Amino acid sequence: MVSRKEQKNSSQHKQNQPDSTAVPKELLTSLNFEDSARQLDELKATIFNAPELNLNKIKFLKEEIANGRYRIQSDKIAEKLIEFQLVSQPEPA
Repeated sequence: MVSRKEQKNSSQHKQNQPDSTAVPKELLTSLNFEDSARQLDELKATIFNAPELNLNKIKFLKEEIANGRYRIQSDKIAEKLIEFQLVSQPEPA
C-alpha cells in the first residue's frame, strides 16, 4: 500500500520533470521546411526513377496493352505536358 506522502512526492517529482514531448523554441525557429520539402522531392524522384521500378512499370504496361486493358488518359497527359512546359520555360527578366 502506498502512503499519501509517497503519492504526493511521486506527483511532485513528475511535475518537476520537463515534458519530453516538448520541442525547444530554438529548434522551432531554426527549422527550414523548404529544405525538407526539397529533400523529400529529390528522394521521391530518386525512388520513382529507380531502374527496377521502371522495369516493373514497363512490364505491367506491356501486359496491359497486350491484353487491351490499357486506357489512354488524355486529360492527364495534357496536364503533364502543360506542367512540363511551364516548368521548363525560363522566367521573364
